[in-house]
Amino acid sequence: MLVFVIDLHNLVNVETKGEEPDMEKFDGPMNDETKKDAVKKTEFPRRERTQIMTPKEAAKYLGFHLVTIYRLLKKHEIPAVKIGGQWRFKKDILDAWLTERMGKGRGD
Repeated sequence: MLVFVIDLHNLVNVETKGEEPDMEKFDGPMNDETKKDAVKKTEFPRRERTQIMTPKEAAKYLGFHLVTIYRLLKKHEIPAVKIGGQWRFKKDILDAWLTERMGKGRGD
């Protein structure tokens, strides 16, 4: 039996090889329809969210306006990398950059 389970990020192809899914974790009487629903609701481990951000995500994370992010990029004052014509930021590097700037005080 071949079952397709849809989650918001991936289409997962689950081949049960004739085995029924574990129905013990689902409550209530089971018929063919509720079994299908139970299989669809089976949780799969999600990948950890990446720490790479777009300029818009970085602006939101830092509490800056998007224009400020692009101004800092133009002046080479914020750590980022351009990949395929698109800017990307790494969260932990932004954290270190912000901590360093906060330590310098205003105007530095």
